[in-house]
Amino acid sequence: MGILCEQDESWQDALSFYGQTQQADADAALIALAVEQIVRVREIARLESTAPGKRQRQFDKQLLVAVSKMKDPVVGLDEAVRIVPRFRLQNASQGRPLRRGSPPGVGFPGIRE
Repeated sequence: MGILCEQDESWQDALSFYGQTQQADADAALIALAVEQIVRVREIARLESTAPGKRQRQFDKQLLVAVSKMKDPVVGLDEAVRIVPRFRLQNASQGRPLRRGSPPGVGFPGIRE
């Protein structure tokens, strides 16, 4: 049920179902999986609770798609080049840096210019 709630982006409901699984008299492997999902869904819910977090999550989704295309490095690089400027422009237009301490619109996560 937690997975279905995640598909609907009902983060609190997903957490509730995973918590019930964790408390149930279930297989240790299932409980361990529920614990992992709780940590992941809590982080998603935290990000989704703010506008900058939503933008970061959207960027992360797009970057994941680009990375998945890395079997062909040219396609993966083209995809990354396509999404990075758009994300920077969104942040710059709202006066928000990508990371704390970086000037607005500058700084790809993990890479300094």
